[in-house]
Amino acid sequence: MNSGKKYFEMHHRKWIASVFIVTYICTTTLSLLPVSKIRNALFDPIRPLVLYSGLWQNFILFAPDPPKSNVGLTATITKRNGETAQWQHPVRKGLNIFDHCNKERYVSFCSYYANYNEVFRPDFARFIARSYRDDGNPPQTVTLERYWSDIPPPNIGLSQAVAPTENHCPVFTYSVKSSDLQ
Repeated sequence: MNSGKKYFEMHHRKWIASVFIVTYICTTTLSLLPVSKIRNALFDPIRPLVLYSGLWQNFILFAPDPPKSNVGLTATITKRNGETAQWQHPVRKGLNIFDHCNKERYVSFCSYYANYNEVFRPDFARFIARSYRDDGNPPQTVTLERYWSDIPPPNIGLSQAVAPTENHCPVFTYSVKSSDLQ
C-alpha cells in the first residue's frame, strides 16, 4: 500500500512538471509567432499572465526588425526636504559574463517593459522609492525618465563609436504614499 502511494506521488509530480513544460513550450512558441489575427486571438487572453510571470520571450535583437536605438531608464527621487537622488538601471556594458546572466532579465525589464508598458510603472516607482526609504526624509515623488540614443545602420556606423545618450523625456511621475514604503 505504501509503495502504491509513493508511485502515485511520483507519477503526480511528473505529470505536473510535464504539463508545465508543455505549457511553457506552447506559450513561448505562440509568443514568438509573427503577429496575425489567429495568433493574437490565442495569445491576447494569456498575455498578462505571461508578462507578470516573467515567461515572456522575444528575439527582437535579431529579426525581422532589430532595435534602432539604445534605451534605458533613470529615476529622479525627490525627498520631503527637496533633496533629489538619481537612480539608473544597470547597463549591459561592463558586466562580466556571470553578472550579465544574473541581471539580464532585470536589464531587459527596465529597458523594455518599464519604458514602454504603463502597467508596470507604478509598481516599479514604488520599488525605487522603497530603495531610497529614509524615515527622517522620505521620498515624495519618483519620476521615471526614458533616455535613448540612435544606433547607426551597419553600413554607416561601421568603425564608429556609438553616440552617447542624446535624448531623454519623463514618462511617469508617481506620488509616493507612506504605505508604499513598507
